[in-house]
Amino acid sequence: MRIGTDRAEANQVRDEAIQRSYDAAHERWKQTMDEVIYAVARLRTEFTTDDVWDYFERTEVVVPKETRSLGRAMQRAHLEGWIVPTDRVVNSDRPRCHRRPVRVWRSLLEGI
Repeated sequence: MRIGTDRAEANQVRDEAIQRSYDAAHERWKQTMDEVIYAVARLRTEFTTDDVWDYFERTEVVVPKETRSLGRAMQRAHLEGWIVPTDRVVNSDRPRCHRRPVRVWRSLLEGI
């Protein structure tokens, strides 16, 4: 038996933290995240945030110190109908992520 756990509360705390980081992000950064997610979704059938970060690096977009706002940007892309979450995760290849699991997203824009 697990003591002191409440999944609903944990989800709420997570969602609030994601929203705070997004709200604190500069408007130009939010726009850039949307543009990059849209571009990756047009190029790939399935992808993770690792692929989004790779696109940033290849295009030499300046990335701010606070990068957690990308999670909310991915949620926004889902709400916009660009992507849908799959039930799969893979381990991140980004060294700073220490191989943590990341969601695999399916594009609804590929080839547009």
